[in-house]
Amino acid sequence: MIRFLSFSLAALFLLPVINSFARNAPVTTAAMKLACPSSSVDVPITVNGFTSVCAITLRIEYDPTKATFFGAVGNSALANMSITSMPISANLAKIMVVWSDVTPVTLPANAALLTLTMNFIGGSTDLTFNNTSGGGQECEYADEAGNAMTDTPTASYYINGSISSLAVGATGSITGSSTVCAGATGVAYSIAAVTNATSYSWALPSGFNMATGSNTNAITVNVSGSAISGNISVTPSNACGSGTPSPNYAVTVNPALPVSVVIAASANPVCAGTSVTFTATPANGGTTPAYQWKVNGVNTGSNSATYSYVPSNN
Repeated sequence: MIRFLSFSLAALFLLPVINSFARNAPVTTAAMKLACPSSSVDVPITVNGFTSVCAITLRIEYDPTKATFFGAVGNSALANMSITSMPISANLAKIMVVWSDVTPVTLPANAALLTLTMNFIGGSTDLTFNNTSGGGQECEYADEAGNAMTDTPTASYYINGSISSLAVGATGSITGSSTVCAGATGVAYSIAAVTNATSYSWALPSGFNMATGSNTNAITVNVSGSAISGNISVTPSNACGSGTPSPNYAVTVNPALPVSVVIAASANPVCAGTSVTFTATPANGGTTPAYQWKVNGVNTGSNSATYSYVPSNN
């Protein structure tokens, strides 16, 4: 009798401990998607750890000025899932997901719970799980016994998603040589990489020929002898379409002119042992001509317009 009483008291003590044990809710993740403005985009909602679940309630909030709800498809194992959208304010709407069954369901790891189809307007909107509204009951899972499953801290169990624009970003200004000589090769031009751009179309003046970097943001060109002055511009693009062209970049072409030089001596004739300064005066030498002096065909002196030398007698 004493032994039976002791066992009964022990059983009564253990019972509330067993019933109070709550399993963890599945980890629910909304995808982060990039989309072209004015297009339809599918956003999968996946779950991990979905074991013996008999009820679901999810509240997903979004900005209806950036995207609108078109429809959704639930996992075929969760029959009669209800997925509806309703406005809250001008800049806030919610999608409510509700499902329950007397028979618990288990899904494989990272299974698609449902897929939302949104009409993306543009800009960016978060897809946020609200686990505080209604005391948390609007974002909740229930186990096979109908008990609410542990889903706090919220950030560990509900991973927010987003829809962001894939449109081409703003185009910057071109950098490179604004003055080139006809016949020049490997002249570089570039712009900073444009957000979301996958190709770049360059417009070049007549006589400018693409050498390297076609369809990229950095190119080199060869300037033909017949090239003319003009504007360079570039237009970035991607699958969504073309972005805004860059501002025109004006380039002046200087014609290729024959180069010649005249040398004058400081004195001629001179006495033996006297130093003579020779001065070179170029024609069409450009702004920074280079000089190489030679004495009897041998290189000498420095890169200078003048050279001093003591000539040999006679």
